[in-house]
Amino acid sequence: MANEVFADGIGELGIAGGVVRINLVALSPTEKDANGQPVREFRQRLLMTPQGVLELHAGLQNMLDQLVEAGVLHRRDQKAAAEDRPAKGNGGEPKTPNF
Repeated sequence: MANEVFADGIGELGIAGGVVRINLVALSPTEKDANGQPVREFRQRLLMTPQGVLELHAGLQNMLDQLVEAGVLHRRDQKAAAEDRPAKGNGGEPKTPNF
């Protein structure tokens, strides 16, 4: 039987010693932030080789294309997408010594 892990999203990403580390997070069922929204809690760490990350990227890109084709997701224009990305050196550095 396979072990399944649910994640609401990605927390931190980093690379150390040639290994990519991806922290998976889930919304807390009990803890809330100042606005009453569930906080994101660390659940599991995914460790991958750089080659594995390339394979993951290709697989996720394929899935995104399928979701767009099915009408589940809609593509945004490039300018809007670029405006949503944080600038390098502006909050993008890892927050733990594990990265």
